[in-house]
Amino acid sequence: MEHEYCISLKPNPDDLEPFQANENNIGQVRVQLPSGEMISGGDYRVELCLTRDAMIGLGTELIRNALNNKDSWDLAEHARPSTKDLPLEVMGMFLHPKSCELIFSGRKFQTLEEELQNENIR
Repeated sequence: MEHEYCISLKPNPDDLEPFQANENNIGQVRVQLPSGEMISGGDYRVELCLTRDAMIGLGTELIRNALNNKDSWDLAEHARPSTKDLPLEVMGMFLHPKSCELIFSGRKFQTLEEELQNENIR
C-alpha cells in the first residue's frame, strides 16, 4: 500500500510538528578515525555540504526509511565517494569525489531530557 507524507513548506514556528512531539528527534554526529575508533564531542567539526537536489534526495530517502521501518528502524548505509568508473548514488545522492566515506545509521535514543540527564549535561 502506498503512503504519502505531507510536509508544510511554511510551518508555524509556534506549533509542534509531529516529529517534535516526543523530544525524540535526536541525531548524533561522530567521527571515525582510520583506526576505527569512534569519537564524539565538541573538539571536532563535520561539514555536510549538499546541493538542493541532494538535500531533497537525502531527505526523501531518510523519510522513506523512517516510515517504512516503524517497528524495527535499522539503517546502515555506506556512501563512498564517486569515481569516474563507479558513480554511486546512496541515500538519494552522489558523494563528491573528494568526500570522506559517509555512514548512515539508525538508532533509538531516549528523550532529549533523559539523554541530557544520562550525560550529566545541563
